[in-house]
Amino acid sequence: MATDPRTWAALRTVFRPYRGLLALAFGCVLVGASAALAVPWLSGELVDAAAAPTSETGSLDRLAAVLLALFVLQAVAGGFRSWAVARAGQSSVRDLRRTLFRRVLSLPVAFFDRTHTGEVTSRLQSDSGAVYGSGAGTAPQAAFSVLTVIGGTVLLFSISPALGSLILVVVPVAAVLSVVSGRRTRRVSREYQDQLARTNAFSSDTVSGIRVVKAFGAEGEVAHRFDDLSQETVDLGMQRARIRSVWGSATTLLASSAIVAAVWLGGRQIQSGSLSAGELVAFIWYGLLVTRGIADLAGQYSRLQQLLGSADRVATLLAGPSPQPTAAGAGHRLVPPPGTPALELRDVSLTYEGRSTASLSGVSFSIATGESVALVGPSGAGKSSIARLFLDFYAPSGGRVLVAGTDVGDIAPPDLRRTVALVPQDAHLLSGTVADNLRLGWPGADLNDLRRAAATAHALEFIEALPRGFDTEIGERGVRLSGGQQQRLAIARARVADPAVLLLDEATSALDTAGEAVVRSAMAEARRGRTSLVIAHRLSTVRDCDRVIVLSRGRVVEEGTPDDLLGSGGLFAELAQLQR
Repeated sequence: MATDPRTWAALRTVFRPYRGLLALAFGCVLVGASAALAVPWLSGELVDAAAAPTSETGSLDRLAAVLLALFVLQAVAGGFRSWAVARAGQSSVRDLRRTLFRRVLSLPVAFFDRTHTGEVTSRLQSDSGAVYGSGAGTAPQAAFSVLTVIGGTVLLFSISPALGSLILVVVPVAAVLSVVSGRRTRRVSREYQDQLARTNAFSSDTVSGIRVVKAFGAEGEVAHRFDDLSQETVDLGMQRARIRSVWGSATTLLASSAIVAAVWLGGRQIQSGSLSAGELVAFIWYGLLVTRGIADLAGQYSRLQQLLGSADRVATLLAGPSPQPTAAGAGHRLVPPPGTPALELRDVSLTYEGRSTASLSGVSFSIATGESVALVGPSGAGKSSIARLFLDFYAPSGGRVLVAGTDVGDIAPPDLRRTVALVPQDAHLLSGTVADNLRLGWPGADLNDLRRAAATAHALEFIEALPRGFDTEIGERGVRLSGGQQQRLAIARARVADPAVLLLDEATSALDTAGEAVVRSAMAEARRGRTSLVIAHRLSTVRDCDRVIVLSRGRVVEEGTPDDLLGSGGLFAELAQLQR
């Protein structure tokens, strides 16, 4: 399998800032390998000196001291190498995860419509971690093995060309075995990571929807499905392990057989007097270094292929859809020129990717500064699609979407987020404190800003009643709060940003009558003095709006004041009658 150039480019980018640490690691490799290659030679000299009839104790002492110094040097070099590799690896994974996370945040909303959250999470965690686990230490260790194999082979031939030839036979065979096994390992590793992503996605869905699972008593069924997914992951993991173990064992057996043959032939040469005992000891030691290095290179090649399988997935995410500019900075509110609508659609059409029918067809309307307009219509009429267009979540298939007289795609994200704020149907609070959530749209807001926004949203009283007030942890997705409290926090969150335009998308649809009344009052307070677009399913929400636009099947079918439309006998009146 050929490696995409984007994968190598991504790996270079990840490790480039840590070239100094990697250079230190390679320097330690050079020192450690040199010491490792000197040890067998000196050991042989030591054996020959001890066996010589005229051996001097001083010579033995010097050789032993030098050997001990070499072992100390190896240990020190190995320690520094491990530290440098760990520091570079951990730091590079941190940087990669930061880069991937920012990349994910910058991707268009359409990407998340077709990509599962669990798959994205898997790339952020598992694949990026594999870069460290299989990547940071692979090159230095492979370099050590290459040096010991080459150096050991040269020294083997210097001791005995005949014996060295036996070891050399192993090298090309082991190389072929490594290439074949590495290719298979890479393919299976990618399949393993894909399956792991599917398993993670299912578990993420289950945990986030645990209340639905329990409500239907589906724990057993869900557990069975998770078992199946997990078993498929294990099967692929075992397939990868089998490939590595079989080919690794074959390489080791091949090398060990060459060593046995060399020892046998060396013993015959000692008997004939053409080889000394010390030379045979050195030869055996070098043979072990070479064969161990060959086996290690096979394992490193396999790990490299595993790394490339994960890196391919990371590179695919990094080189995915064109990112949108991130909304960094404070931004400023856009003020439309006199006579220019605050919001406007001009003959807008929208067809979502993968769908054959249009969600919006030729929609045109405008909303003046300070005006409060409601969008009403049956489910699927296209109401929420219009809100997404004003937020630049999607580009229209045709027509123009304007905010303060400017095409929404031409507005800098910080300016758009400061101008238009959303209160969604699902408040979707993040893990953290109440204050963390309220500051989401305006990180520089102080406590007084938060209190004013909370008071406007009728949320201050219940926030102050929480155990730690604004510093209370609200749990994942705000599960420790009621639906009405979550919605009022969402209104306060939008209000903290002090936007020029408020988009309220079905903000009361999930609440009971009492909760709706409180949130509706909070919405009315939050809309005061600013332009607002209220997307409503419950018609009680639109009573105090200046104007109502009625949608059906992606088109505007009615427009007027609430009272005028109630008396017209059209779709709005029908919807109102059904709700009564």
